[in-house]
Amino acid sequence: MNPEDSIDWAAIPGSEWYRPENVPKAIVGVRNCDSTAPDILYQVANNHRGELYPAAVAATPILLGIIVHSDNHGAAMQALSVLDTLVWFRGEPPLQTVVYEGVEVSLDKAIRLQIEAYRKQLMALANREQSLCEIVLALLESIDQQAAE
Repeated sequence: MNPEDSIDWAAIPGSEWYRPENVPKAIVGVRNCDSTAPDILYQVANNHRGELYPAAVAATPILLGIIVHSDNHGAAMQALSVLDTLVWFRGEPPLQTVVYEGVEVSLDKAIRLQIEAYRKQLMALANREQSLCEIVLALLESIDQQAAE
């Protein structure tokens, strides 16, 4: 069973454009580099408006797992790119916050905190895989910039 199959995506609130049934398909699409899968940036966020859905927070550890555990560089690259985009998005009322580790925080902060928890593994990956180094460093720089704001 893949981690995305253990989440009740329909129980996670979203805007009128949120399609919970498509989230697992989009994650599998990232894992398998399947360009015919639903676009994950429209399943966990509104890519057109830069708006996060709470599903983005639930998807983040799955994407991080793809990055650090996949032997597929294309999948890791795509997951890194998705996260680097999501950290710049924001939640909109009434879907602006989530309880993360017992504290209510903004959706974007919850995503950044999860990425930060993987910093050591991401740096090890960047040192081990030159082809991923630039985007790993860009992602870490993005969360550092966001945290400073």
